[in-house]
Amino acid sequence: MRKLDFEGKDIDSLFSRLEADVLRYLWSKGYGSTNILYKLFGEKHNVSHSSIAVTLGRLHEKGILKRKAERGKGGIRFVYHPKFTKEEFGNHLANKFVEFLRNSFGEACVANLKKKIK
Repeated sequence: MRKLDFEGKDIDSLFSRLEADVLRYLWSKGYGSTNILYKLFGEKHNVSHSSIAVTLGRLHEKGILKRKAERGKGGIRFVYHPKFTKEEFGNHLANKFVEFLRNSFGEACVANLKKKIK
């Protein structure tokens, strides 16, 4: 994830274009490997196979993706799955954001946010 961009739309305000495309694909299909995602997005984003692998690894480290090791012809590979549905991810972010506001700016900030939402 990158810094919040209020000009962005959807998850593009939170993630790089590559990360957002990867997440959209995984949410729609349920799973994907580095090879599959490289074939889909490598040329579009002008990135290498290893860049896709690093991106998936980072999303996994941040707790956004789960991964499972599978043994195949070429050895072991990871298959990635979203940890959350898109809706669940939105709820997770909202909870984290409210927690951040409370810890950083106090309860008055959260109370003001509640007023704005209603």
